[in-house]
Amino acid sequence: TEVDKKPSGDVSTTVVPTTADTFTPATPAKTVVDNPAQLTPAEKTAVETAVKTANPTFPAGTTVTVANNGDVTITYPDESVDTIPGADTVVERATSAAPTVNPVDTDDVKVSGTGVAGSTIEVTLPDGSKKTTTVGQDGKWEVALDAPLAKDAVVKATQTEVDKKPSGDVSTTVVPTTADLVTPNQP
Repeated sequence: TEVDKKPSGDVSTTVVPTTADTFTPATPAKTVVDNPAQLTPAEKTAVETAVKTANPTFPAGTTVTVANNGDVTITYPDESVDTIPGADTVVERATSAAPTVNPVDTDDVKVSGTGVAGSTIEVTLPDGSKKTTTVGQDGKWEVALDAPLAKDAVVKATQTEVDKKPSGDVSTTVVPTTADLVTPNQP
């Protein structure tokens, strides 16, 4: 109704559903991440790519935003929104099994043990230096020492399996050899 005029005729419009009402986003393949509570920028990009790959029919202009915890917000051109919870988009990377470390004594010039074939073993020596090796197909590994280690020195090893987080440290203390401990009597 304009000033000093009769009302116009009716103009009607029909309420239409939002894109979010009519489009159900497909759940993507889960992205493997180190910490599901705090994704890295690269992990967020991987989740975004996985969501877009799982939903090739998103309307043009749709944006996908990934939160630190993997929650995905999909905003359509009409400003309607769908969400996918982080539990459906990410999974925590498994932790590697711990390796075994064989006893080390004061005359040994190597540290050895067993692990999962093909995984990486990192040995930390008492001086803080590190040596790395790969577990053989027989499940055994070893690293050479430049010189024997002193009694009571501590050697640590971790194992990293393919596409898994490193195991915790396994430590062993260098023990004296039997010859160091036993003095035979003269016959």
